[in-house]
Amino acid sequence: FQVDTRNCAIKKELMQVFRENVFIEDMKQAQAEARVLGKDLNKKGIKIVYEPKLIVYHKDPLSLREAMIQKARHGSGRIYLWERTPSLKYFFIRYFWNPIFNFGVPFWYVIPTHLAFISGYFMAKRNMK
Repeated sequence: FQVDTRNCAIKKELMQVFRENVFIEDMKQAQAEARVLGKDLNKKGIKIVYEPKLIVYHKDPLSLREAMIQKARHGSGRIYLWERTPSLKYFFIRYFWNPIFNFGVPFWYVIPTHLAFISGYFMAKRNMK
């Protein structure tokens, strides 16, 4: 189970404990720190509480190009989350089949953005060697 913490509030004392493991200072842009934090909190058994009255603002990309750039960054951040590279079947189902056929996301959006995501992952993985 993985918790995405990109829209949450965390006590300062708790954040100080995880700061070194989550926020990689030499990253030029955001690359999945929120998911890394969620994974670490979950591993430590720290309780995460949902607050339905909380209001957050999350800026979405305004164009397909911006979405592809964002997805490539997200993909590159997955090297910090995935212990091993998922199978091609996993990539196909998770990033193409489910969004298009189970969630109704238009194929013209899914294909380029998720190819950018997967490319970002493999480029980052290659650069870490």
